[in-house]
Amino acid sequence: MGVCLCRSVALSLVLGLGVTLVLRSALVAFRARNETKLDPIAIAWAVYIFVSQLQYWWGPVRALSDLERITGTIFILMIVLAVMLFLAGGLVLPVNEDRFPTDLSEYFEKDGRWGVLIYSAYWLLGVSGVNIWIHGVGFSLTNVTAAILIPLSALAVWVLRARTAVTILFGVTLVINTFAANLTVLRVLGIED
Repeated sequence: MGVCLCRSVALSLVLGLGVTLVLRSALVAFRARNETKLDPIAIAWAVYIFVSQLQYWWGPVRALSDLERITGTIFILMIVLAVMLFLAGGLVLPVNEDRFPTDLSEYFEKDGRWGVLIYSAYWLLGVSGVNIWIHGVGFSLTNVTAAILIPLSALAVWVLRARTAVTILFGVTLVINTFAANLTVLRVLGIED
């Protein structure tokens, strides 16, 4: 087995476990829907992290085919980012069916916001690490804006208790991330924005 294949398998293993964890949490939430007051913010963050896991899975695994640019340090960065997505996905919704809370918003305020905080750290490290070291695209105004605003809005989610503020900040984060991710994909593919 070649180095590229070993690295790809290691990265895919962590990301696959993260995706499984988010999907299992969503299944547990669905099963508990009659006994639990579901929280749309927690579910939206779970979906958001799930999409981010799939998005990240596509990019770095594709980048692993270029072995000349993937050093041991870059590979460790890639694994750290995958672990951060795993942790964020594991905290945003409860995993244990036996200990599912009666109010999902209480769980999210207690543990789920830690997942959001880890996700903001993922974004901060990911924009600089992935874009510069792996893809070599450098910083753009959009990526710098996203690298600042996404962690700030996620931090506000972590600190604020007001549901309206949390909902607005989630929407802002979603728009910024989607815009920045699309521009990064265009740059990686060599299409100018």
